[in-house]
Amino acid sequence: LDSWQGSWLAELRDVTVLFVNLTGIKIRRGCDVDVAELQQVLCVMQRVIFDHEGMVRQFLADDKGTVLIAVFLAHEDSPVRGVKTALEIHQRLDELRVTNTVGVTTGKTFCGSVGSEARREYAMVGDIVNLSARLMVAAIKQQVGILCDRITMRACGQRFDFTTLKPIHVKGKADPIPIFIPRIRARRNTLAA
Repeated sequence: LDSWQGSWLAELRDVTVLFVNLTGIKIRRGCDVDVAELQQVLCVMQRVIFDHEGMVRQFLADDKGTVLIAVFLAHEDSPVRGVKTALEIHQRLDELRVTNTVGVTTGKTFCGSVGSEARREYAMVGDIVNLSARLMVAAIKQQVGILCDRITMRACGQRFDFTTLKPIHVKGKADPIPIFIPRIRARRNTLAA
């Protein structure tokens, strides 16, 4: 990238995107922020993401809310890694008493360097990125912790249990979107009594 030959990095990739909304942490102008708590929460999420070989794309904290964006893009089982990460992050933040919601989506998106010679950053641009953000917000309205799309649910196969909810309308989509709540698969007792 230093030699400005990074244009080859831009491509359409199959990715799984997570948007994590920290509804329990509000950043407001003129208000004190517990920076130690914010750092602890970020470190918890970062560790879980890295444990499943994902990447933190961005961490935003402003008057609109506190959101972490993560991506899984280098594995055939990225949807499984994304759902495992969402479940683990949600549980760990609940243990810290930080209210949170997560949106998880899978599909093709543009990944690459955007910007100018003066300032560039790695970005993900596409429909599934927007949908992940919409599902994160919808999880608040549905009063559930995690929502995922149909592609993610199907890609996970039998690895998790999913509860199907009524499809929802989201900005930017003409048709309702099927949504699912992932859960850790219940262990079945295979021993005969």
